[in-house]
Order: sequence, then structure tokens, then C-alpha cells
Amino acid sequence: LVAFLLVGQTVRRWFESDIQLRAHLAVAGSREALMAQWTRDPDTTAALRKALDDIARDDRVTAVAACDLNLSVLAATAAYPDYLSCRFVEARMRPREAAGPEDWAEWSATEPSGHGALHVMSIPLRGAEPDRATYGFIVLVHDLDYVERRVTTARNFLLAGFVLLAV
Repeated sequence: LVAFLLVGQTVRRWFESDIQLRAHLAVAGSREALMAQWTRDPDTTAALRKALDDIARDDRVTAVAACDLNLSVLAATAAYPDYLSCRFVEARMRPREAAGPEDWAEWSATEPSGHGALHVMSIPLRGAEPDRATYGFIVLVHDLDYVERRVTTARNFLLAGFVLLAV
């Protein structure tokens, strides 16, 4: 029983680490394109939304949003949940109440939804050295249904292995 639970926790942690790594790679790979379109100009909003759609093409990314320094959504993919507002996410990125955008830290958590659990991660979007100015942040939403399916599969294999050993 302990091994059964341990396998589930370990597999879940592996997948969450994988999700976070993929989120970093997606934002890092799109950073230049995102920053080039980072305005409220209607002409560039469509291009920013396209860059977010490109990030969301990953099988595991459900939705993406770009939030500016005023905590407004600059652009979001169609499936981005309304309840994950920029203000909601930013409050979790601050290390302390009085912190400004330069102090924002990455944040990730598992949030419930009507369709199952979601993994939400926000990553500050900062410019290049030397100033590292903060433009805003990117919020990536991952559906955790596939993780639960993988955990169940791993547990079933473990159970089958115990049954085979017992025979």
C-alpha cells in the first residue's frame, strides 16, 4: 500500500516538474516575439494572440494569457479561464504586499476547474540585460487529466507486478 501511494506521488511530481520545464522553454522560446508585440495597439494584439496560440499548440498547454503591468489582459487564447484574472495571479507572484513588478517571482499551483484540476504557472516577462525591465507576465494553464491517467497507469503496473510476484 505504501509503495502504491509513493508511486502515485512520485509520478505526479515528475509530471509537475516536466510541466514547469515546458512552460519555461515555451516562454523563453517565444520571449522575443512576445516582447515585440507587447502593446495595447489593436494591430499588435492580434500578433500577440497568435504568439500565445503558438505556445498553446503544445498538447499539454490548455490556455495562455499575457498580463501587463496594469494587471490587464493584453491577449489570451480562447480557452483561457476568466476566473484566473491578472490580479488574482499577480497577488500570488508577489513575495510581499508592497512588492513591485521587479520583485515578481514565478508562481505555480494546482487549481480546481469544472473539468478537473489545472496546473497554473505564471512567469514574469523581463527584457534583456542589463536593465531586465519587467513587461508583465505570462500565465500558462495545463490540464492535469493526462497526469492522473499516467498516475493510474503506473499504479496499475505496480499492482500487476505485485500480483505476478505473489503468484
